[in-house]
Amino acid sequence: MLEVQSGKLSVAAAYEVTGVQLATYLEAVHSANGSGAWRSVWREQPNKVVDLCLIDGDMRTQTPGPPEADRSAVRVAVVIEDDVAKLWEIARSDKSQLPITDPATVPDSSPT
Repeated sequence: MLEVQSGKLSVAAAYEVTGVQLATYLEAVHSANGSGAWRSVWREQPNKVVDLCLIDGDMRTQTPGPPEADRSAVRVAVVIEDDVAKLWEIARSDKSQLPITDPATVPDSSPT
């Protein structure tokens, strides 16, 4: 999932969240980065409780893509679901692209 370049990682933030809180957080991050509309699979599991961790460091991701793809990362969002950690979002050069925000405080703008 990740290769640590510097040997140093720090947990920037960690939250226990519901599916709807995680979906709202990820949608807000995409919107703030100008990525347009994006719907999360977490909306399908609104009451599921998972852990969201934001990790800072000098990292290299093992995400698929062409050989020339940028795999650097300075902050990543990792979701721990059923004791399995999954890389979910990557901030490549600017940590603020994945803000440290409590997902419970992000207003839910999903359709009702």
